[in-house]
This record gives sequence, structure tokens and C-alpha cells, in this order.
Amino acid sequence: MSIALFELDQRFVDIVKKIEDAGGIVDEQLEKEYDNICFELLLKEENYIKIVEHFDSQIELGKKIIDRIYSKLKTYKNRQDRLKQNLIISMRARNIEIAETELGKIHLQYSNKVKDLPISEIPSEFIRTKVIQEIDKVNLKTACKDNPEMTEKFIIREPFIKIY
Repeated sequence: MSIALFELDQRFVDIVKKIEDAGGIVDEQLEKEYDNICFELLLKEENYIKIVEHFDSQIELGKKIIDRIYSKLKTYKNRQDRLKQNLIISMRARNIEIAETELGKIHLQYSNKVKDLPISEIPSEFIRTKVIQEIDKVNLKTACKDNPEMTEKFIIREPFIKIY
């Protein structure tokens, strides 16, 4: 049965406590326990690294698949848009609004769209101002490096794993 990493950690802490309680004097049994737990921890950590690296490769593969699908989707969407534009041009050139085909009717319709004009040409009652506030995290972290009070208030240390 596989032992969880946190259980191994607790066993390691218990063995270190035994060593400390013995005043740092290690008998053969305690040394064997210490060596065994260190070996088990090393194996467990190596297995974790393998699993993390496996997930990394799976994530990268997934990203590549998504990129390919997205690229294909964009190609299909562009083709569809070109065909629609060609159909609109053709129907407008022939001055028809309904075309009957074997597959059904095509209706040329119109929707109202606001022209792309400079904002200075739009009446002020139709101009909306948005104010967006966001934290400048880079400069805040830089400022906190030299100020322990700011660090305590604004910074939290979050652990992460980096595999070399």
C-alpha cells in the first residue's frame, strides 16, 4: 500500500524528534529507521516529479491540440464569412432581397450599425466614459521589498514547485 507524502513527512519528523531526544546519539536501529524514511521520501518525491512532468507534457500536448483546432475553426469561420460576403455582393448586384434555392430561401437583410467615426463627431450625450482601476502589482512588490510594514500588509508568500 502506498503511503501518502504527508504521512512520510510525519514519520520523518517523529524520527528526527527521537534523534533530538536521544541527544543526537543515533543507535543502529534509529539510523536504519532514519535511512529508510529518507529513502522512502526520496522515492516519493521522485515519483511526484515524474507525475508533475507527465502532466506538463499532457498540458503541452493539449495546448497544441487546442491551437490546431482553434486555427482550423478560424479558417472555417473566415471561409464562411467570405462566402457570406460574396453572396451579399451577388444579391446586391442583382438587386434581389430573396433568392430561392433547392436548399431553401436566402434573405438579404439589413441591420443598423453605428458608423466608426471619431469620438469628437459624436454628440456628448452618447459618449460614455469608463474608468478602469487596476493594481500595479510589479511596482507594489518592488516597493514592498524595502518596507516590511507594506510587505506584511500587501504581500503573501505562496509556495510553488519548480522542477529543474
